[in-house]
Amino acid sequence: MRIHPLDVEALIHEFAARIAAAAEAQADQRVRAALAAAFPELARVAPADPPAPAKAAAVRGRRKLKLSAKTLAVRKLQGRYLGALRGLPLAARDRVKKVAHEKGVAAAVKFAGSLK
Repeated sequence: MRIHPLDVEALIHEFAARIAAAAEAQADQRVRAALAAAFPELARVAPADPPAPAKAAAVRGRRKLKLSAKTLAVRKLQGRYLGALRGLPLAARDRVKKVAHEKGVAAAVKFAGSLK
């Protein structure tokens, strides 16, 4: 049986929240006991309502994109274009952008490859 990593993360967060709440309640008890011993007149005062336990935040998984082959190809080409621009000096970037505007992104990627 495989457990999804997000499920494990949610369990860890819930466990940590429970431990923190228990530690906080224990510390609150100790403080009240110390105050009651030091100031007996405070012992008669009713304790405040304990805070509600923290709820773990819902963990959302990544949504699966349903992209067409054409959209995937365009995104891949855009990634190549941006990657090609990243390593170029500013003057060369401007030249590549001009080619992209005039002849298209595919031609600009080829031109950027020739500049490196």
